[in-house]
Amino acid sequence: MLCDNNFPCTFALAAFRAKGILSAFVGNNTELVSQIVTEYTHFIKQTPIAKRIKNPLVIFFKRNFQTLQEEYDFAWQQIQKLHDSDIAKWPQHIPTDTNHHNWTFCFNDVELFFNVSCPHHILYKNRNLGKYMTFVINPRENFDYVASMKSKSGQMIRQNIRKRVQKYNNGHIPKELGFFGDVHNIEWRQYTLAEGNSRYASCPLKLHNAINSHNAQDVNIMNIDNRKCDTKNTDIKNINNNARVKA
Repeated sequence: MLCDNNFPCTFALAAFRAKGILSAFVGNNTELVSQIVTEYTHFIKQTPIAKRIKNPLVIFFKRNFQTLQEEYDFAWQQIQKLHDSDIAKWPQHIPTDTNHHNWTFCFNDVELFFNVSCPHHILYKNRNLGKYMTFVINPRENFDYVASMKSKSGQMIRQNIRKRVQKYNNGHIPKELGFFGDVHNIEWRQYTLAEGNSRYASCPLKLHNAINSHNAQDVNIMNIDNRKCDTKNTDIKNINNNARVKA
């Protein structure tokens, strides 16, 4: 998909061309997701934003689903498990009301945005990256850095991407897309875009204030180049060698 210059997200295209995408393939052992995202958030904290702006994390789930709703339900189960495994306190500046315009998902004290892409997306082709259900995870601050809602240039960049989405989707544009912080914006609805009967009346994620403990082992997430990746727990691949994911 990212070999197609018409793919609407120009930042994804830039990350792909720069060989900066970090990727992980997860099979039946979904417990690895917490380890992978923990390692990714450590990387975020330790690396200046300008040096990691082209390093989104892409997690491929090697599972078979019959419908988009099944994919979405599974996705939210994984996000819930991720939240439940978080040992960090929920950031005080982020509301716990998921319908608040300033709410965003947080893990390990890092604000994250989830793009859930699924094989059963038909209308929204920009959310169909091939035969695997996929998490595309970015630090939420990345969007403010490259296209701030507070600047005219940032607004123009986002509007241009919206137009590219509409064209790529043959005229269909998700109603959920918005700007973080805008009073009409609901962030969680942008994670899983409503298509057909696949939608939620309320956020599936149940937040809690309890601090859980878990023993997450380090997972080596490989950058997109030709280096070897030695990991015991997950299959990390060079995304440029698997660019054409769709069968």
